[in-house]
Amino acid sequence: MTIPPAQEKGETIDQYVTDLKNKSKSCEFGDLCDSLIKDRIVCGIADVHLRERLLREPNLTLQKTVTICRASELSKSQMKDLADEQEKTVHVVKRPGTSGTGTKQYGSNSAHRGRGRGQNRDRVEKSKCTRCGYEHRNKNGPCPAKGKKCHKCQGMDHFSSMCRTKNVHTVEEDELFIGSIWNIDMVSSDWQTELFVNGHSISLKLDTGAQANVISGKIYDKVKNSYSKLQNSKSKLTTFSGEKIPVRGVVDLKCRYGNKVNVLPFMVVDIESPAVLGLKACEELNLIQRTSPYIHQVKQTNHSILQEYSEVFSGTGCLPDQHHIEIDVTVKPVVHPPRRVPVALRDKLSKELVRMESTGVIEKVDEPSDWVNSMVLVEKPNGKLRICLDPKDLNGAIKREHFPLPTSDEVSSRLSGAKFFSKLDASSGFWQIPLDEESSRLCTFNTPEGRYRFKRLPFGISSAPEVFHKTVRKILDGLDRSTLNY
Repeated sequence: MTIPPAQEKGETIDQYVTDLKNKSKSCEFGDLCDSLIKDRIVCGIADVHLRERLLREPNLTLQKTVTICRASELSKSQMKDLADEQEKTVHVVKRPGTSGTGTKQYGSNSAHRGRGRGQNRDRVEKSKCTRCGYEHRNKNGPCPAKGKKCHKCQGMDHFSSMCRTKNVHTVEEDELFIGSIWNIDMVSSDWQTELFVNGHSISLKLDTGAQANVISGKIYDKVKNSYSKLQNSKSKLTTFSGEKIPVRGVVDLKCRYGNKVNVLPFMVVDIESPAVLGLKACEELNLIQRTSPYIHQVKQTNHSILQEYSEVFSGTGCLPDQHHIEIDVTVKPVVHPPRRVPVALRDKLSKELVRMESTGVIEKVDEPSDWVNSMVLVEKPNGKLRICLDPKDLNGAIKREHFPLPTSDEVSSRLSGAKFFSKLDASSGFWQIPLDEESSRLCTFNTPEGRYRFKRLPFGISSAPEVFHKTVRKILDGLDRSTLNY
């Protein structure tokens, strides 16, 4: 069943339900169709308050949901008509010294008498407000933008949609990384250069890891002129440790290095720190160069390694030691029926089962099984399927080893002082650990094409991550301390 989008603006509940029912004709869930449509209405209804009311309703059915939505639409329509009638009403006051039969239109004067008797002289024309964009009875009436700040120019008393400010400098990134706040005395002179910024000689630190150019407020006060006005910035500066640096604003400054002249944006901060030139600015001013020949040489070296050790980089590996899954025998085994698979995934599932069986990852099961788990399909970004177990009941019976897994902070601290880094990623890592016969039968799962059992450690087993981590650690035992597995 294809999930339709949320209710569009102006679409009635009857139109929305009709659209849902038309798209549910190919639904494979049978009696659950009305329940799924009801859930889709609750999740996709445009009115937030109406959605909250539906969620509070006990024993909510499809018919009850549609009835409540229709009643809400009808009440809103009647309220709109009532509001329109009130706007058309002309307020009148008695003429002084007369009875109730003599009335005079409020606000009429000699300047309007020539327009003809009986004409509505007090009717106020609606006009679009230049501050909020909505219509008011008069320009000086109450405005929802009063006291609000514009997100575009940071001005007051108007919305950003009605802002007249042009060419306001904004930065696309919401969060820019600049590394850390350095002590000026600790900055190495090897990575500093002199630039002429608005005619002033400024020493800047070259930081290829920074995503923004940064100067302190003191430096900005020194180089600013009438053409370099500070603009508001929505971007945030973040250090390596995750700390937020307050930003006063952003300014475009004219920078000259040799014969190269560029206008670069700088983030102005209110803390004492050296001026920083980020990666993009360093490249624009030709202060750094990419070592393309060296990269090409590394690629050639990698290619020769792939050829020399081709058996390591192809297929799915298999470790020599079999793993045994220990379970609590007092837990009663559970057999799950096969789950329904969408028609669009049937062919992919069949091909993946054949591939996994041919590579020795799974095996067809025909004899009775005490444990039969459900199957979960995960679609990868490349369109292929990953078949996993949903061993909810089996995980409750597994006796885990509780082998400690490292955190990212622990790994980073052990890599302190390292200069060169490389990463190896195991292809379908869990599948490289074989299971013994008893453990393999515990990992039997049901599919629309029959039962299969995993001969390798499957994804979904609660103890799989720690078992795999422990196995790889044994393999790496004795190597340099900078070789870690995570």
